[in-house]
Amino acid sequence: MDFLYKNYEKLILVVCLLGLLLGVIMVTSSMKNTKESLAQASRTAKQDVTKGEDLKFNKGLDNSIDTYFQDNRKQLTVCPVTTPYQWTPKGSLLVPPPLVMCSNWGCHRLLSISASVCPFCNTRMPDMTKEPTMDDDTDEDGIPDLVEQDTDGLNWRNPYDADMDFDGDGFTNLEEYLAKTDMLDAASIPPLAILLRTANVKRPALNFKISDVEKNRSEDKNQWDISLKYTDPNAANAKETRVTAKLGETYGGYKITDVDWVGEGRNALPFINIVAEDDPEEQYRIDTNTGAIPSKKLMGTFYFLFTKDPTNIAYVFRRQIRVRVGKTFDLQWTKEGENYSETYRLLSADEESQTCVIVRVEDDNNVGEEITVAQFDKKKDLRLNKANAPMNMGTGMGMGMGMGMDAMPPPASMGGIGGPRIGGGLTGGR
Repeated sequence: MDFLYKNYEKLILVVCLLGLLLGVIMVTSSMKNTKESLAQASRTAKQDVTKGEDLKFNKGLDNSIDTYFQDNRKQLTVCPVTTPYQWTPKGSLLVPPPLVMCSNWGCHRLLSISASVCPFCNTRMPDMTKEPTMDDDTDEDGIPDLVEQDTDGLNWRNPYDADMDFDGDGFTNLEEYLAKTDMLDAASIPPLAILLRTANVKRPALNFKISDVEKNRSEDKNQWDISLKYTDPNAANAKETRVTAKLGETYGGYKITDVDWVGEGRNALPFINIVAEDDPEEQYRIDTNTGAIPSKKLMGTFYFLFTKDPTNIAYVFRRQIRVRVGKTFDLQWTKEGENYSETYRLLSADEESQTCVIVRVEDDNNVGEEITVAQFDKKKDLRLNKANAPMNMGTGMGMGMGMGMDAMPPPASMGGIGGPRIGGGLTGGR
């Protein structure tokens, strides 16, 4: 007992030294295991790079390392190397906390994954530690975080990649996501109807006018000459046409079914009766005093959005098509270098709400679901709110035929816009 009393300080020192020695042994062993794990992870990563798996999303572009790191679409989140340790938001003695990039694209500072506010720019950071769901859309670009994390090239922190076109098929990544087509496959494209926008719905003026009817000294109406002026109601930007018509002939989709005079002497007036070829109930009577007649059928005017030049996508064009309710029209595209078209029918239109409903047509039969065409929004549809978005230089494609083109370039100060509308065209209703 006297020995312990006299030497207790030395005994405590010996115990501390033994504990220190044991700690050094444990740390050395742990470091050895960690080094072996990192070496194995490095070998696995090199094998993946050799296979080209980490560069496959960048197809169609230069796959050099320099280009990869200069690509604005790359995933910028700094992820920890997989180790046997389970990381925590605060990190641990051997595993540092994962780092993420500030969500403010003007800052780009690296922060701890647990940071709620960037200390450099005071931007509020999303909660990176919770499990993401399909309702999460951190960059608010319309594509859920989970989809962007699982799709090569998309970045769930980049609000502009939704308006890019990775596969060069003329449709933005957001349009392809909403249509459930492959964003990385040019052969997989959404229905062309998603590029339509309703410009207006109205009853077009039926511009048929007669100035005289010459009997040519005959009582046979088939021999009479009708001095007629008309405008084709189904044509975009159509001009007034003057013709000498005969009974039974068709102009602008309307057939002359009768011609005669009413009244006597100087008060006599010539008139004609016309009927729509596709609707026998749509009939009109026109004389020399008749002005423009509102059509009995509504007509929808659409814009078909596209870009002609993918290297200068600051110019979004819109082609115009006018079609009456019940008639069909074609939309033309270029798909993998080949001409491609889809036919639609205007089922209904509402003049008060300015809405149109169309359906896909194959072999003159309606197929697929009815589609309500969105109304034209100049700022949204021409990407005028994407002033600082990165430019997307996709691959070029040909342009289909169409009628009536209206180019709407955004201001010259703009840096660029989203996905290109390439190869678009259309034909008039029929």
